[in-house]
Amino acid sequence: MKHGQFPIMAGSDPTLDADPAMESADYQTKSYALIFGSALDPWSTLGERTDEVVKKLFRAIWDMRADPAGDNTAIPAGYTYFGQLVTHDITQFLLTQGGHGPGSYRDGASNLSTPALDLDCIYGGGPERDFVLYQPAGSNRHRYLFRTGKTSEPKLGCETHSEYGGPDDIPRITEDSAGISGSAGGAGKTPATIPHTGDPLIADARNDDHLIISQLHLVFIHLHNKCAQLIVDRGHSTKVAFETARRFVTQCYCDVVKFDYAKRILCRPVFEDFCKDEPEFVRFPDASPLHMQANLLPLEFTLAAGRFGHAMVRPNYPLNACVESKGDQSLNQVLDFSGFSDPTSAGLRARMPLPSDWVVDWSRFFPLSDASTVIPSRRINPFFTYQLANRRLPQADASDWRIGHVDHMRSLQLRLPSGQDFARALQAHAGDRLHVEILRAEEFDMGALRHGQDRKVNERVNAVLDENSGLKTSTPLLFYILLESAVRCGGLNLGPVGSFIVGLTLKRGLPRESNSLRHKVEDMAELFKILNMKDKDEFIKIIKNTIDFKF
Repeated sequence: MKHGQFPIMAGSDPTLDADPAMESADYQTKSYALIFGSALDPWSTLGERTDEVVKKLFRAIWDMRADPAGDNTAIPAGYTYFGQLVTHDITQFLLTQGGHGPGSYRDGASNLSTPALDLDCIYGGGPERDFVLYQPAGSNRHRYLFRTGKTSEPKLGCETHSEYGGPDDIPRITEDSAGISGSAGGAGKTPATIPHTGDPLIADARNDDHLIISQLHLVFIHLHNKCAQLIVDRGHSTKVAFETARRFVTQCYCDVVKFDYAKRILCRPVFEDFCKDEPEFVRFPDASPLHMQANLLPLEFTLAAGRFGHAMVRPNYPLNACVESKGDQSLNQVLDFSGFSDPTSAGLRARMPLPSDWVVDWSRFFPLSDASTVIPSRRINPFFTYQLANRRLPQADASDWRIGHVDHMRSLQLRLPSGQDFARALQAHAGDRLHVEILRAEEFDMGALRHGQDRKVNERVNAVLDENSGLKTSTPLLFYILLESAVRCGGLNLGPVGSFIVGLTLKRGLPRESNSLRHKVEDMAELFKILNMKDKDEFIKIIKNTIDFKF
């Protein structure tokens, strides 16, 4: 499912009484649980008006937000989408619904991913289970290299662009995929042939939500293939090559999560505790089901805190020099370059494979060289750029189910606590080791935020909050986390509540082993340096210093 979404029943009433199974002592589903269990009450709704009010609130937050005052130069734009990949790696929310409304879940929720930061969204079940993701390696040889896709001919007319036909797209199904039958040929004597869907051949289809995430997925494919091929060239078996390359790539990825991504998005006290082998407060309470069962993931992350990246999305992205000079830089264009684009809309799927002049220039997304070319993310705050907030969910029957609305309705659907109640519980849990100041009603004034948002947006949001003053004292968790970041941290990183939930989830996903003597990939710039390294002997040294492997 796209964006980690789960089915929402059109016309459902979120105020329906919850199923008794969802009111168990620890608020636990198949794969998820609440951090403080049943110690906190669910967010108190606004009765029959809840759905209406939430819709009004999140229609009000739509903003074009091109003003540079809303830019966050502390977090380059690439980390918006690295965070999306991390979320896809640890959670894929599947909801089993047995009735007609969000309160009638019979079997709860299952996680189709593992809660570990193990890149299963890239590797899937490996070549023995998901062999179609990997290149054939000859008779009786273990598959060890990922398939890649070839770019299509350039479209923009630039003199410089990536090589046409190069391995710069994820692998896709196209109309010339011989041996595959589909539905385009119709019935009768003419055999059906595969339609030009552009469907991705990757482990997690969500990583083809849009152009930037699919290109980031490809970065890890290329790093794996480079490492695995070098190991085979040194005389090792293809099976050893695959297993070693996976360990190496996953360790590099975990290092980036810990030393780069977490450092940028978490507030300093949480990050410092997060980095400890035995944290003082970035840990699950002893009575929490999450403390006792390592396979569970916090609902507060999956349905609220993990969605903060949507606020960081820009309305435009100059993906490379060619796109900047001749192409459409809008977010809509980025979102439309996907195997999931609506095939009825101007033949969007026919754009795939990716044209060679639309390949992402990563020096614009991460600080790889000249920082002046790096695109900033947007500040973390309650405002969503219009193109994203207004994006209709393709699996929803009702036209008003949009990303900005659904992101916040999740708090209702699985009965998360309000932001204020969670903050109070965090105060008690962390004590004086973390300063948690609960947002006051007067801090819900959008006009006080100087993030470049349109004045009309401030007026719309303030009007909804003033008409429903209970939202200022009992706030849906995601909205609280976004506003806390804006008020407490200027939108440059998450505040205490958001940092605690995200930090706790990332800490659970990281390998427990710690070895200070090992090489650390401290940021994405170093990961790209390794990927582009030409000296094979130097690359081998990096591998040997990162994981246990003898050449």
